[in-house]
Amino acid sequence: MYVDELEAFIALLYVRGLYVGMNTPLESFWNEKCGVIFFFSPEKLCPRNRFREIMRYLRFDARETRRMHLETDKFALVSEVWDAFVQNCVSAYKPGVNITVEVQWFPSKAKCTFAQYIPYKQDKWGMKLLLAADIDSKYVLNVFPYLGKGESQLPENVVMRLVEPYLGEGRNVNTDEIFTSLPLANKLIDKNTSLVGVMKVSRGLPLSVSNQAQAELFSTTARQSNTVYRRKPRENVCILSNKLPTVAIGGDTNRKPETLTHYNNTKVGVDKMARQFTVKADSQRWPVAVFYNLLELAAG
Repeated sequence: MYVDELEAFIALLYVRGLYVGMNTPLESFWNEKCGVIFFFSPEKLCPRNRFREIMRYLRFDARETRRMHLETDKFALVSEVWDAFVQNCVSAYKPGVNITVEVQWFPSKAKCTFAQYIPYKQDKWGMKLLLAADIDSKYVLNVFPYLGKGESQLPENVVMRLVEPYLGEGRNVNTDEIFTSLPLANKLIDKNTSLVGVMKVSRGLPLSVSNQAQAELFSTTARQSNTVYRRKPRENVCILSNKLPTVAIGGDTNRKPETLTHYNNTKVGVDKMARQFTVKADSQRWPVAVFYNLLELAAG
C-alpha cells in the first residue's frame, strides 16, 4: 500500500466519523443516489472494495518478529506506530500553563492480555490509556497504555513520565484522586511545577481531614497544603494544592473555595471528546482498535 492510499483511507475514516457512520453499512457511503459524494467523487480516493480490503488486512508489525517482540513488549503489535505518534505529539506542540493528567477508558471487545472489565462503565470491556493534555486546546501531549500492575504504572511514576517533557517551566498539573498525593506534589515542586488535584485520604493525609462530621455545609477548612470543602451533608472533598498561596471563598450560595473552582475549570474529559464522531469500526483485532483510537486522539 502506498502512502497516498493510506492517507486516502484515513481521510475516509474521518469523513465516515463526521457523518456518525459507525453503524451505517459501508455500501451506503458509496451509493451515488443517497451516499456521501466525498466517497464516490471523480477523484475516487479509495474504491469501496479496496477500502474493505485495507480494513481486513491492516497490520502494524511483521509476523516473522512478532513472537520475539511480544516477549518484552505487550504492546508490540502496534508499538512502532504508537511510539511515532507520541513522539510527534511531544515535539509538535508547546502547551500552555495548565496540563491535566487523566485516564481514558477506551471501549473495545477485542481480546488482549491487558483488556479490563469494569462493570459500572457504560462500555464494560476496554483498555485504559494514561494521558496528559493541554487544558486550553485539549491537545493530547503524551499518552501510553496501561499494561498491568508494575513499578512504571504507580500513580506518581505515571504522572512524572507523562509531564516529563514539560517540567521546569512553571506549569501547573491538574490531577484527579487516582494520581494526587503529597509525594507527587513534592516531586513536581522540585521541578518548578505546581499541582492541583482532588485527593484521597489514604494518600498520606490524616483521617481528620475528611472525617469532619460536625462541619457546616458548604464550609471550607484550609490547611498548609490542602483545602477541605463540605459539599454535601455527609461528604467532604479534599483539594491538594501548592499553586495558590491563599484560598479565596466564592460569594455564591455554595461558597466553593478557589482551589476547587480551579480544579473544576481545568478538567478536560478526554475520554468523552471523541465519542460522537468516532472513526471506529468493528474489529476483533486490538491493534486495529488502538489505531482507530489513535486517529481520534490526533483529531481531538
